[in-house]
Amino acid sequence: MQLVQNGQYEELKSMEGTTKGWVNLLLDLWQNISKTHLLACQLALFGVMLTYGLLPAGDEHHGEAISAQLEEVITKAKQDKWRVGESVTDNAGQCGRARRILALRWFIAFLFCFAHGMNNLAEAVLRPSFEK
Repeated sequence: MQLVQNGQYEELKSMEGTTKGWVNLLLDLWQNISKTHLLACQLALFGVMLTYGLLPAGDEHHGEAISAQLEEVITKAKQDKWRVGESVTDNAGQCGRARRILALRWFIAFLFCFAHGMNNLAEAVLRPSFEK
């Protein structure tokens, strides 16, 4: 796994050591302009973020394949001495299955991002039909 480090590494390590906190692992699957599926990985703690990896996600996007790839990232983070306390993915069905699979294996809180739901709510409130 090729890690991307953008100068925030020392700052995040310092924040982790100073606060004795556990970093959050933020993960998102997406497709770039050339139709390549990628897994973006970031570590975050108290507003300090580190781009941890940008990995090819392959052609399989079901829960078991995603959980295997997420497990590789978590294992690598643990080997790199990061204390991962939480993992956040989007709320897609296959990501939900991956979270349920991994929750049985790791002592980590697996959460979903609710930003999409908040965007839908805000859009509904701003619709002209809602004014009446």
